[in-house]
Amino acid sequence: MVGQKNKNKSIGCFVMVILAISIFAIIGFYTDENSTNTSSQSAQPAHEDKADKTEAIIMAEKFVKDRLVSPSSAKFPWRSSETTAVKVDEYTWVISSYVDSQNKFGAMLRTYYIAKVKYLGNDKWQLLDLEFYEK
Repeated sequence: MVGQKNKNKSIGCFVMVILAISIFAIIGFYTDENSTNTSSQSAQPAHEDKADKTEAIIMAEKFVKDRLVSPSSAKFPWRSSETTAVKVDEYTWVISSYVDSQNKFGAMLRTYYIAKVKYLGNDKWQLLDLEFYEK
């Protein structure tokens, strides 16, 4: 008799778990369906596909890092006053800054650079020009 009670309790718990999962699934489906309808009525897109200053700087740093002897040692300035970003047109930026990185002998060197980057859309960027120089 005790075994039968435990079996009934187990079946009852199992049914409650299945019921709870079903309710959450129905609520989730209903919420997703309503949010899709609401967002399609919006006049403004959720994300504008444009290049901004911060993204241009980040991408210029990536292009610079890709060309270093020791990319993992690269340190870029964290203060915005040490980096200049000039918008040439709607999609093109010229970034001027520096990077501290190790050379092939392991010595840390500061190298200045000017990078011209262009936003192509869909989170894709193109490096148009990159010049390294020392002061």
